[in-house]
Amino acid sequence: MTYTDHGCSPGSGSLDVAVRQLDGDVILVDTAGEIDLATHGGLKESLFDVLAPPSPGLLVADLSKVTFFDSSGISTVVDAHQRAQTVGTELRIVCDGRAVMRPLVITSVDRYLNVYSDRATAVETPVSPMLDVN
Repeated sequence: MTYTDHGCSPGSGSLDVAVRQLDGDVILVDTAGEIDLATHGGLKESLFDVLAPPSPGLLVADLSKVTFFDSSGISTVVDAHQRAQTVGTELRIVCDGRAVMRPLVITSVDRYLNVYSDRATAVETPVSPMLDVN
């Protein structure tokens, strides 16, 4: 699945989202462009589609090619993280640049999410056993 939004407002950039199955029970959501109020819907839709039953054991959202990331992006990854926990999927965020990492750190959301600096580590680290909340 590929989603492209060429912006709905003046000055809004574009967002490309590609979803693919990796080895085993791992889904990669590869994202490039700007995540803002006009474009975040494509990312959210892709993440939530992946988290619909039957959900994978691991979902890696690679945001390393994202050039702009505002509060809409933060809200999107937090919502996806909460949904992933509900369905028993581990969500990992890949970001290695200032555009995404800085907003996550400023808001302390980086402490809440599983953030990795590179895709290989995010994919290859063994999945943590989910805690039984009952």
